[in-house]
Amino acid sequence: KLTINPTTRHTGALMDKSTDQFDETELHEAEPDLKRRWKGTWENLIKPDKKGEEMIEVERQENGEIEGRFFDLSAHGITIKFKGQLRFGNLFIRYWAPKGQKIMQDGCCFLRLQDDGSWKGYYADFSGCGTYELKLDQQR
Repeated sequence: KLTINPTTRHTGALMDKSTDQFDETELHEAEPDLKRRWKGTWENLIKPDKKGEEMIEVERQENGEIEGRFFDLSAHGITIKFKGQLRFGNLFIRYWAPKGQKIMQDGCCFLRLQDDGSWKGYYADFSGCGTYELKLDQQR
């Protein structure tokens, strides 16, 4: 489990007021291992009846950066790529449909690590915006 120091949550590092220097020891907290399969669930805020599930594969994780792909369980044959950054229990992800896909999917989401190991937050893309939750895939 990732422990977040509350004094660094918003600034990323402590500032020594006497010397105006950053304390970089707080910048290298242990990051959770995300390189595995996850299940994502989303719900559109404007049209609450519009919701779905997808499988997410984090294929690479290094120095706070991740990348991989995901696919909607209801849209067979369509793969969406993503890249993201992990910082202090917060995850920012940008996703897009690769060229050649027959879908316009380009957006981002911002998630925060929860005490139970899941991630919760929001997404925004061309289809709208809404809530998003990411949990470890228990079926694998």
